This record gives sequence, structure tokens and C-alpha cells, in this order.
Amino acid sequence: MGPWRARSAWLAVGLGLPAGVAVWLAAACSPGSPPGDTTPIPTTDGGGDARAVGAAGADASDGPPADTSGGDARGDAASGPADAGTVDATSRDGASSDAGPRDAAVNDGAGDGGPLADATESGADSGSAGPVCDPTKTWAPVMAVASVPQDSFARFGGIGVDELTIAWSSATGAIYTADRATRGTDFGDPIVIDTTATPVAVDRVALSAAGFAVVAVSADRTKIVGFDRMGLFASWSPASPVQFQAVNGTASAEQGSAFSEPVLGGDGTSLYFLLTTAGSPPVLYESTWDVASKEWLMGVPLPNAEFASSLTSIAYATGASSDGLTLFFRDGATGNERAAWRDTVASPFTRFVDMTPVPEAAPNFLCTTLYFQGSGDAGGAAAFIAQ
Repeated sequence: MGPWRARSAWLAVGLGLPAGVAVWLAAACSPGSPPGDTTPIPTTDGGGDARAVGAAGADASDGPPADTSGGDARGDAASGPADAGTVDATSRDGASSDAGPRDAAVNDGAGDGGPLADATESGADSGSAGPVCDPTKTWAPVMAVASVPQDSFARFGGIGVDELTIAWSSATGAIYTADRATRGTDFGDPIVIDTTATPVAVDRVALSAAGFAVVAVSADRTKIVGFDRMGLFASWSPASPVQFQAVNGTASAEQGSAFSEPVLGGDGTSLYFLLTTAGSPPVLYESTWDVASKEWLMGVPLPNAEFASSLTSIAYATGASSDGLTLFFRDGATGNERAAWRDTVASPFTRFVDMTPVPEAAPNFLCTTLYFQGSGDAGGAAAFIAQ
């Protein structure tokens, strides 16, 4: 058995998949059929953080579009192709050349009044071409992200749409991020966020679309707090609380309520979270970024029965697509990962699909790769990808 087949069989067993699935996964991941595609996406005239990166063999427009507006271009990543065409057991972080993003075209706003892009800065085109995430796609686990250390990894938090930044939290609530200059290479040493001045709860952490802002829940769970930075590999600082004043009013309106499970959408304009009122099950909310006031608006509960929780079985968001039309979430009744679709960012979710085992799933820009949480070599949680 070759290294791809052996690794795939191990992965299927590690994820608790049936033996038949293990055989199928080993065949699907053979060297003759590397995962991924190079379908180009329409480019948009967006502003934001220019990241000149690419993957070998990737289409020039396969990823977030270039920054052509002269916006907040930080030029924070090295340019040049990465050899991402081959992945094996010795190089498990090297995702195939399905996305190869150049420019995130989203504005995390470190220092400019807000953590994320506004609707005109968003890197995705949510026009008439349909959702970026395919509801009929069958996701297959591919590999572990070996350069994300297991010893500090308890909850997967998120991935930047360009796949250059990943975030997670430890069992004690410590927040970590790691960066890389190009896809297909290892993530660098983890950066731990100093939460001394802004204590946070033991919970998941949410990573923004461009990877320059994170959101967490305060230690007393009464508010949402943030941290930001000026570029890749940079250290983190507490973000201005002004941008969270309105969304934190969601908890004030429901006296005695508590925040949990924050998730930032890949469109740069969506923030999902749970709000729990004493004696009642948690409710999934969505807040949107207001361009004029540069703040997160008060959250609105999502009405779908599929998002409902009980006191013992919790449903929560795990990731959202770059066009804002697809939400990945944990089903409260079954504990399985599911996905929901809507026609526009202003309309309700209407289509729901069960997914293969990809817990805590979050997509890349083109929704050709999912990052998720699985069981690692040493036991315990670890980061994985599916395609």
C-alpha cells in the first residue's frame, strides 16, 4: 500500500469511519487523483488587505480577487508560488492547488475602526452565479494539518479565507494562531494571544476572513471581545470595545444571558454566536457589520428549527462561506455537522444538508477545502482538511 493509501486508511480509522469508507478513501486519495480543482471565480473590485500569494498550478483568479481600489493594502505576505501539487504522508499540510489565493480583498480593519470588511470590500461575489459552496458536494477527509501542534489544540477556531492563518484554543481557553506565507507550506510557530488585560472564557475563538482579527467571549460571558493585529506573523493586541457595543446590547436586552460559540463569516460581514438566558436553551444569533458606524449590530435570532438547541443538546455555527450564503453548523439533535443555504445574505436559510464527519468545519475562499477538527496521531483533537 502506497503512502497516500496508507495515510488515508489511517485517517478514516482515526475519524471513526466504517471500514468500507476507509477503503474508498484510500482509493480516492491515490497519487493518480490528487484532490482539488482550479475553477476560476469572478473577480470583484474590492478593497482591503493585499496578500500576494499563490499555489503552483493554480489559476490566476482562483482565490480572493486582487485589491484594485488602493485600499488598506498592507503587503504583509511574501509572494511567489508554493509547490502544492503533491501531498503525501510526509507533507500533510500541502493542500492541492485548488484555491491558490492571491489577495484576501477583505479589510480586517486593525486600527481603522472595525475588524472586518464591509459589503463592498468582501472578497466574494454573491451575485447570480449561485452559492460558492456546492450543496451536492461530498466531502472526503484528506489529511491532518501536521504543523498545528496537538499539545495546545482543544478547539478549532477558524481558517482565513486564503488559508494563511489558522486559529484554535486550548483546554484552558488560551488562544493561539499560526501563519504561513503561502499555501502548501507548514504553518509557523504558534502565536499565543495575551488575554491578561482582556480575560476570555474557555470557549472557541473566531477568526476573521483575512486573519487579522479574532473574536472571543469575555470570561464572565456577558460580552464579545476582540483582538487585532497589523499583518501576518504580527503579535495581537486587544481591539477597541466600541465596535462591539451594539452587539453586546443583545445580551443586555435579555437580562442574565450569556454569550458562547462565536464564529466570523468568510464574507467579512457576519458574526454568529449563541445567547443563553437562564433556564432556556441557547439561541443561535447573527450580527452584521455596519459600514457607517463601524460596529457589529445587535444580533438577530435565526428562526429555523434546524438551528434549535435543547438544554442538553446544543446547536452552534462552525463556519460560513465567503459569499455569506452557506452556514456550517453542529446539529443539536444529532451532534453531526450540517450545512445550510440561503438565496441572499438578507434572506432566511432554506436548504439544509447532512455532511460527512467533518466536525467544526470552516471553508476556504472558494469552498473547495474545509478545515475541521478530528482525532490526531497522539490522541486528542487535531486540525484536518477535507476536499
